[in-house]
Formats: sequence, C-alpha cells, structure tokens
Amino acid sequence: MNITMTRSIRGRAARALAIGTLAAVPLLALAGPAQATTNVSVSGGKLLVNAGNVGDTIRISRLGSTITVNNAADTLSTGGVCANVNANTVNCPAAVITSLQVNTQGGDDFVTNAAGLPLRGFMGAGNDSYTGGTGRDIVNGDLGDDILRGGGGDNDIVSGDAGFDQGSGGSGTGDICETEFRSSTCEG
Repeated sequence: MNITMTRSIRGRAARALAIGTLAAVPLLALAGPAQATTNVSVSGGKLLVNAGNVGDTIRISRLGSTITVNNAADTLSTGGVCANVNANTVNCPAAVITSLQVNTQGGDDFVTNAAGLPLRGFMGAGNDSYTGGTGRDIVNGDLGDDILRGGGGDNDIVSGDAGFDQGSGGSGTGDICETEFRSSTCEG
C-alpha cells in the first residue's frame, strides 16, 4: 500500500470518528440524570445500607429468616450473603444480622425500620423522615426539616441538625429527642 492511500484511509477514519462523536453528543443531552446505587452488605453482624445521592424510600423488614431491604427510589447492589430479588430489593439471612446501619446522602429520604433490630441512621441533607422499629434507634437527621420517630424501642436517640426538626421517642422508655419540636414521648 502506498503512503498516499494510507493517509487517505486515515483521513476518512478520522472524519468518521469526528462525525460519530458529534452525532452522539445530542443523544447524551437527552439521557436522564445518572441513577445512584444503594449498596447493601453485611459486616460483623451489621447490615449496612449505603444509599446514593437521591431521595430514597428505604424500608427494612423481617419475615421469618429473611431481612429484606427495599429502596423504591434507587437500584440496589449487593454481594456476599445477600442476594438481589429484583433491581430495588435485596434479601439477607436474618441469622447473621444483629443490627442495622443506614447512611443516606442528599435528597428527601424516607427510611422505615420494620426489622425489629436496633438501627443507627445517618440521614443526609434534605427534608428526611425516619420511622423506627421495636429495637433501639439512634438517628441523626442532618440538614433540613426532618421528622424523626424512634418507634417502640427503649432508649432511642433522635437528633436533628440545622432546620426545623420534629422528634418523637415512640412507645419505648428513656428516649431522647434533640430536635426543635419534641413530642411527649421524649423522656430525656
């Protein structure tokens, strides 16, 4: 092959690549925002739920020997002893889990602990809502106007940060609410 012919092929390839790139750019603009991913794992007996930077709707529940994590607003990924049921649901064996930890990031998050286990929660910035279960709940609302309900466990601690936060200890005893509005169920 001669040099002129090689340069001609290279020139056509470069033009085709440039035209393809220019055609793809408008398609990227039409795509929706990237979806975050909520990671679910178990370490040292603790079920860890680390949510992405979206407004989450997370529910953790127990049915028999299974703990289920569902996030209707995000895709869940997992590994180890847990398994995906579908894109928004993960099942984990209850026998290896003694406590829960949830970390949400930005967005208006809704978290419900219906698993009957103690939970430590770190709600990210946003107007968040947390509803606790029968285990001890220790939850920080972070920035935003949060509604934090401890549930039926004893010695729940719910605390807000900047914003107008509402706290309720639930039906348990010895509950502490460090919020702007405290219900009568906050004993400490």
